[in-house]
Amino acid sequence: MQAYLSCLKENQNNNGKCREFSREYLECRMQRGLMGRDSFDNLGYGDLEKGSQTQNRSAEGKSPVGSGSPSSAEVNTSPKSAPDTRPGVEQPTKAQT
Repeated sequence: MQAYLSCLKENQNNNGKCREFSREYLECRMQRGLMGRDSFDNLGYGDLEKGSQTQNRSAEGKSPVGSGSPSSAEVNTSPKSAPDTRPGVEQPTKAQT
């Protein structure tokens, strides 16, 4: 989250230049069970190639963010997300999916 905020500051609040950081933040939340799994296509990041901005930052001599990111084999990119099993969260019916 700090990296995203720093990126916004460096880019005069142009969030388009900081999308990789927000994608990494969502990936972290999914890994830790803070949000249901979903594909990045569904979240609006389908056009963003993983690591594109972190590679650019490495080329500039800055350390990449998300160094603990899982490999592509560890990330579930299937179009169906896992059901949200938190108490009080209604599950969608077949008609809604």
